[in-house]
Amino acid sequence: MKPRPPQFTTREFAEPATEGNRTWRWVLVAVVVALVAVIAGVLIVRATSGPDTPADTTGPLVDAGEDGQHEVSFGNLRWEAVGRTEMPFSDTAGPRTLDGVAAAGFAHTEAGAILAAWQIPMRLAVLAGTDSIYRKQVLGTPGDISKLRQSVAELQASLDPEQTVPRVIAWRAHQPYSEQVASYDFALPGETSTAVSLLRFSVVWMRGDWRYQPGLFGNATTRPVDATSVHPDNGWHRFPQGAS
Repeated sequence: MKPRPPQFTTREFAEPATEGNRTWRWVLVAVVVALVAVIAGVLIVRATSGPDTPADTTGPLVDAGEDGQHEVSFGNLRWEAVGRTEMPFSDTAGPRTLDGVAAAGFAHTEAGAILAAWQIPMRLAVLAGTDSIYRKQVLGTPGDISKLRQSVAELQASLDPEQTVPRVIAWRAHQPYSEQVASYDFALPGETSTAVSLLRFSVVWMRGDWRYQPGLFGNATTRPVDATSVHPDNGWHRFPQGAS
């Protein structure tokens, strides 16, 4: 059965009426809105390896040519069902431990940072009972985290129970990777075969693991992007899509 499109009934996620059925992309638009809704007042953790970089909503700050010179190894990457979607798991980069809905134990490497940057915020978006994730894996003031929890709860309450989110296609570094902080753009299938949707998530290494930092380096555009732009020349790296 083909999933029905979500219906956004709350004020925060209301969309103007459009012709035809809405697609799953509206789920991602709402997800990113919810996850970056509490940028103001968030605990900002800066990398110690370079100067501060202001947040923006444009392309990556990593030179595409330089980024294309290195490869990130995920070891044996496999895909497992997690709520409404499938997420990537690595035998070398993590997550190494699963505790209820939470996944932790990401490697202190760029591969570990990439997987943590995708898994932690998306688990908040697609799963219920995520109290332990908020307590242990999200950085921010109590007030900021409370607002984030409320926004995500309202989002989930408005979604069709059968709605799914496809696998992430590719990643690119928005900030140069360091051992303290990392920020990545992620590409997912768009409404048509010629478009993709982008999300940006950032993580900080703290107390022996990567932790999600909402809005640390802004957010990617919510407008569809030409699928042909997801190319190594633009700093993109595709996830292997075979094993599940």
